[in-house]
Amino acid sequence: MVLCRWEILQAASRELEVVRKGIVSSARDHLRLDQDRREESLLEAATLSAMKPRLPEAKVEYAFPPLKEAVDDSFDFERIDEEEPEIDESLFSRILNQNARLKIQNLDQRNVELAGMDFRVGEEIYIGDSLRQRVYGLPHLRELAKRGILRRVSTKDKKVILEPDVEGKRVYYIASVEKVKLAKNLDLIVDSKSTTGRTATLCLDCSREVIERGFMSPVITTVQPYAFPIVVKIGETCLAQAALRFKGSEYMGRDELLKTEKLGLFRGEEKLNMGENGRVIERGVLLTYSTKRALRAKTIDQIPVPIEMDARGKYDVSDYFDLIEGDGEIELEQNRFYLLGTEEGVSLGGVCGMISRATLEASDLWSHFAGFIWPGFIGRITMECRTPVKRVISRGEKAAYVQFDELIGRPPQELMYHGEYQHQDAPMAPKMFKLLAR
Repeated sequence: MVLCRWEILQAASRELEVVRKGIVSSARDHLRLDQDRREESLLEAATLSAMKPRLPEAKVEYAFPPLKEAVDDSFDFERIDEEEPEIDESLFSRILNQNARLKIQNLDQRNVELAGMDFRVGEEIYIGDSLRQRVYGLPHLRELAKRGILRRVSTKDKKVILEPDVEGKRVYYIASVEKVKLAKNLDLIVDSKSTTGRTATLCLDCSREVIERGFMSPVITTVQPYAFPIVVKIGETCLAQAALRFKGSEYMGRDELLKTEKLGLFRGEEKLNMGENGRVIERGVLLTYSTKRALRAKTIDQIPVPIEMDARGKYDVSDYFDLIEGDGEIELEQNRFYLLGTEEGVSLGGVCGMISRATLEASDLWSHFAGFIWPGFIGRITMECRTPVKRVISRGEKAAYVQFDELIGRPPQELMYHGEYQHQDAPMAPKMFKLLAR
């Protein structure tokens, strides 16, 4: 299961003990975060509310964007940590039966949510025309730039405009301000923030392999704007976020999903029976499309000005999107970006949802650019859609396969999700549009 916010922020103790199914002692009583070192120290986090280990889950095929992956197997792994000496494992807290320690450098507590954390855009940004699913740390990016494979983007003005390409062939490689050293028994699941996805911008983790090998490294994401130019501020803007799980553990199974009171489905005012109509499958819940309305991104040449990702309620939706009224069907144009809503709404208690990128069926349709649904969220889901071919979406068609992790214990209500998209009438434009101004 994913870490809770207070656990990430306060786990600086040298003597915290946890077991596989919960907390041995009250972390709230004895964990202290040194206020003077909050911004400069190496923050340690323990997996207090980690997923109950189960049998390893079956492999799934992931639907990555249909760009040819650039491969480079000549990089020397030993150079990755040249700026980060190995950490003496004896400094870690003693953990019962496992070493469940995560180390995060430069973490800003304001970017830690109840069940995850956001990553800020760092100083090093590179651009290329091919998608690399593996990047072996900053030294690798720098070497690729020296070879002319990538080009470094100037960040001296502390603001950068990321330009779009409708086919995703303008690929940015962005290293986070934060650096992560991952324990061997943990997985760091990285995805676009919801606001990022709603601006037709896809973030994929390409540093997963180097972090899984135990190196201290920034989180490096490929960032592909498909419809809008976006403005990011160095050291401030967060495009990607992450949750943590036990490696090899499974998501909640069908029986758990049917029994839990921490998850509900509804349509309008009607509460839906989770066990009906094939809604719950082996390890997830199926959601379907509503075709009542959609927001279609305008073409790139129609966009008035780049979107500032840190703005709130600044832009008119009609300047960037066309409202499409549907009935039983909505026709999607080739290489156009759409925001649609799900027919069903979800209500999450102490569970975290992750929309899987495993393909539901043979289809070229991308149904989402952002995948996390945080504990406490209530509402229908806004789906970020794009198709490389013209196609029609029908009401009730499969939209998303959502997997769930259960949080151990009772997370404080005040830390549950209370963001701009709470109770949304999907589809909703991102929060920098006036439609969502508070």
